[in-house]
Amino acid sequence: MIKQKSHNIIYTKKHFKMRQKIFIPAITVLLTLFLLACSNKSDDRITSFLETQYPKDGLGAVVEVTKDEKIIAVSAFGLADKKDKTDLNDKMVFPIASMTKAYTAVAIMQLQEKQLLNLEDNITKYLTDFPTEYEQVKIKHLLSNTSGVLSYNRMPEYQQIINKKELSLNSMIELIRNKPLSYQPGTKFRYSNSNYILLTKIIEVISKSTYQEFLKANIFNIANLKETFFKHQQTTPTGYEYRKDTIIENSEDTHHTYGAGMLYATSNDVITFLNALNNEKLISQKSVDYIYSIPLKHNDGRPDEYANGVWVTNFKGERAIKLEGYCNGFYTMAFYIPNHNIAITIFSNSSGYPLPVNQTFIAEWIYRHLTNKKSEIYKEVDLSETDLKKYEGVYQIDSANFIQVFVEDNTLFTLRSGGQTMEAKAYGKNKFYYPNSFTSFEFSGDKNNLKMLMYDDENKKSSAIITDKEIRKAVTIDASILEKYVGKYEKRFQIFIKNNELMFTNGFYTYKLLPLSETKFYPHHEDAVFTFEDKAGLMNLTYSIGNFNMTVKKIEE
Repeated sequence: MIKQKSHNIIYTKKHFKMRQKIFIPAITVLLTLFLLACSNKSDDRITSFLETQYPKDGLGAVVEVTKDEKIIAVSAFGLADKKDKTDLNDKMVFPIASMTKAYTAVAIMQLQEKQLLNLEDNITKYLTDFPTEYEQVKIKHLLSNTSGVLSYNRMPEYQQIINKKELSLNSMIELIRNKPLSYQPGTKFRYSNSNYILLTKIIEVISKSTYQEFLKANIFNIANLKETFFKHQQTTPTGYEYRKDTIIENSEDTHHTYGAGMLYATSNDVITFLNALNNEKLISQKSVDYIYSIPLKHNDGRPDEYANGVWVTNFKGERAIKLEGYCNGFYTMAFYIPNHNIAITIFSNSSGYPLPVNQTFIAEWIYRHLTNKKSEIYKEVDLSETDLKKYEGVYQIDSANFIQVFVEDNTLFTLRSGGQTMEAKAYGKNKFYYPNSFTSFEFSGDKNNLKMLMYDDENKKSSAIITDKEIRKAVTIDASILEKYVGKYEKRFQIFIKNNELMFTNGFYTYKLLPLSETKFYPHHEDAVFTFEDKAGLMNLTYSIGNFNMTVKKIEE
């Protein structure tokens, strides 16, 4: 056996420094673990909320949240494929569709920072074979969707192309090239995917590389986007489309949309992109501010929501930057709240109407939760129709405003004066909440002295007392009376009969009109009245809601 010599070790300053180097990371690890343990409550609460929004055995979403670039929550809910019963997971790649526009906008700003273009440049400087009419269009008009260039997906010839995924960039350009402008550039906003096809071409002309090569070198590599792609991936979930009461499999390939919508990415990579953008890794703060600036205002002075490749909305007055991607089978959204450095992605593998989950509401709930604002988690309970009908009636809020409470098909609805019909769900015997909102209400008192207590999105309370007024209800009238109202009216109004019921359409919305009397009708969804009046053989129709009234004449039987 060989005996080892014992050594007396003397710790010099050099040794002490080495020990410090080992010790400090250990403390850091312990501190990180402690902070993560403290943050589990936050993670758990977000997860608990999301569980109320997405059923495990249905279609769902991948949700990721960061604050100050640290991951707060990553969750996946629902099925990636209904046939195989495979679950969604946060590593899956989604088509992010029009969210791609934000990446294209960043590429354009990078070219401006390198002084290779100017946003004030006319696009014909780079697209030299376009008609002279396009000399009015500037790069900034393309960015802000204020160019007047017709969107290719509104063109009949585009709709007739069966194999769209094989379309080249030049093929897409040819679809756009000779179409007349819809309006004077810079005067209106009209969302047009063609704008970002043209920006794609401009990037290629200036950089002398493909759009894909430019993004890889100047965005993907710099921001470390390893899970962002230009084509469909094997890890992409199946897409589904809601069509009223049915769900069909429908996954759109977006490769041919280029800078308007071709990208595929994981939710984490989009979060990484947002954080890189807002930390000036990709462009300067001045350029970021420009992307987030809104060029147009509504007639009443309110700013529009579209900026430059992104939307600018607000959560109860707090500015939120929104990226939104929609294609057949998928609906992806991302939000960035600058004042709190919060980034949120919500990627779902479903599209269509009506969608069961409001993704903007989910994002606002998460923002509220992280900033200590009202963010309740309501768990629905079942009440019998008998229990619900106890609360039916007309409640008075003040001298001019009332709220009707009524029950249909075992569902409780409310309708304020001049407002919209809202479905409410119970979370207690006498307590209710409105889905996709931060408001709730409850009832107190006995049958003859019912009071309705209402809580707004800041938890401020107001009340309404039951009255002896009657809830609006449809009456029975002779079907022959309906015939004289049928026809076309001014303002594109049209009245017709379907299944012996009076119907209304204005070209955008179509709904049933229920009779209050032989001349007055109402729609279920709002507190409006349609009044028909025969004046000297000419039928007039007056639409009234709140203090607003509009009368139109019948122009054609």
